[in-house]
Amino acid sequence: MNRLIDTLIFKSKSVLCICLMVGLHVMLPGCGQDAFAPANTVSTPLGDADALSQVLAGTPMAGARTIEFDQLTKNFRIVDENGNARINGQVSSDSSGDQYVSLITITNGGRSVTLSIDANKQITNLVTSQGVWQRPVTTNAPTAPGSATAPGARASSDVDQFVAANAELFSLARQADEQGYATMSVEGQPKAGAASLAPVLWVLGGLAFIPIGIAMSLLWIVEIVVILNVIF
Repeated sequence: MNRLIDTLIFKSKSVLCICLMVGLHVMLPGCGQDAFAPANTVSTPLGDADALSQVLAGTPMAGARTIEFDQLTKNFRIVDENGNARINGQVSSDSSGDQYVSLITITNGGRSVTLSIDANKQITNLVTSQGVWQRPVTTNAPTAPGSATAPGARASSDVDQFVAANAELFSLARQADEQGYATMSVEGQPKAGAASLAPVLWVLGGLAFIPIGIAMSLLWIVEIVVILNVIF
């Protein structure tokens, strides 16, 4: 009986966590779309030669023309030529006062991915259309991010730092690729036998919302975050 009660409590907490995380990434774009008051918003135009445009080229997010940043709410969105914002999020400040992207949501065809990021470049939560991954709690002190050693090398260095800070997550993403999780839920529903699959890999399979694989999709989002960190 005690085991049954413990199991029910655990499942209830899991469902609550998923509801809160999914609710967050649904509400943020909705609030962000309405909260960009002209008086508080700084708009940065994007050209085809800009780093962000090049990273988005060849994906459903191509055609971005403007980055809008609300200085009051710290929300941002990337608007395409049709006025749609498929990428949005929020900016926070670290202990030194430097701004960084702490939340980013990317939406494509009814599927979305949301990453929560701390000041140490660690992805703390990841929400896909298939569930929620949370970074395991550790007692180890986080490693402070390094700094670039040469002008022009910053973006590459920062991407490497992101990968290093999230080595376990990237390892799981590569494992999910190797086991074919990217193609197991094309319609967002498990195929036969998926119930026995590792839950974490199943969640990460939702990262493949563009056809470049799971690990590469995660790296692609990291590249977007790095570029936005330079802009902000």
